[in-house]
Amino acid sequence: MAKRRSIFWAVVSATAIILVASLLWWKLRATPSPIPQNISRKVDFTLFYPTKLPKSYNIDSSSFQATSGPVVTYNAEGSQGHHIIFSIQPRPETFNFEAFYAQGIVGTSKFTTDYGDAAIGAANNKLMGSLTSDESWVIVTADNPSVTRADLRTILKNLRSKQ
Repeated sequence: MAKRRSIFWAVVSATAIILVASLLWWKLRATPSPIPQNISRKVDFTLFYPTKLPKSYNIDSSSFQATSGPVVTYNAEGSQGHHIIFSIQPRPETFNFEAFYAQGIVGTSKFTTDYGDAAIGAANNKLMGSLTSDESWVIVTADNPSVTRADLRTILKNLRSKQ
């Protein structure tokens, strides 16, 4: 009987340790949203932020802007002063994204993310990424030719929503 009781408490203790360790790991791994509260309060659509950026790029916390359009913009800045520009707006209800990808973007490649359909291609001689969720449209562009399609794909695949 005493042996059963000690086995029971060993299992309970091990389970508790695993649960606490898992919770700590998840909390340490979670990326807090860089989107300021005053920006997210100005819009009624989902905002997104990247959890992975190309090497040397970081979100510029002073770059967040919300226009009355409504559009939210912000930048990730690289060590050489280059930018990756993020633009988020409500998803237009009547916009034909298929026609846009076929006619407005050169060399479009499409893929699926956790939040919706995405595409990468060139527009106005610049690389551009696009993600459409149920209620938002995210456009990502870069002013640095060293930012590649693979970089934009990584950014779009690793966007998280600000809830």
